Amino acid sequence: MTAEGIVAVAVDAAGAAGLRPFSYRVPERLADLAAGEAVLVEFGRRQALGIVLGPGAEVEGVETKPILDRVRADGPLLPKLGMRLAAWIAEHYLAPPA
Repeated sequence: MTAEGIVAVAVDAAGAAGLRPFSYRVPERLADLAAGEAVLVEFGRRQALGIVLGPGAEVEGVETKPILDRVRADGPLLPKLGMRLAAWIAEHYLAPPA
């Protein structure tokens, strides 16, 4: 990921909010984030855990919040194969990736 890039994050949120990924800005100090990494994000008025899914997109007219921190420093929580499996399950069973 690039510094100040935008990534899609599956946020651990209850209800309809957990059905889709959200876009977050990658601060320069976290420029080496990779898909599958667990991150801490601001979600509404609270902090929540999330998983970086990959590149995201800015939404016009909406402030893109920065990722607050990574949860662990030893690499992705979900390896590439796990991410591919999660994507297949989400598509096959029409379930959210989070």
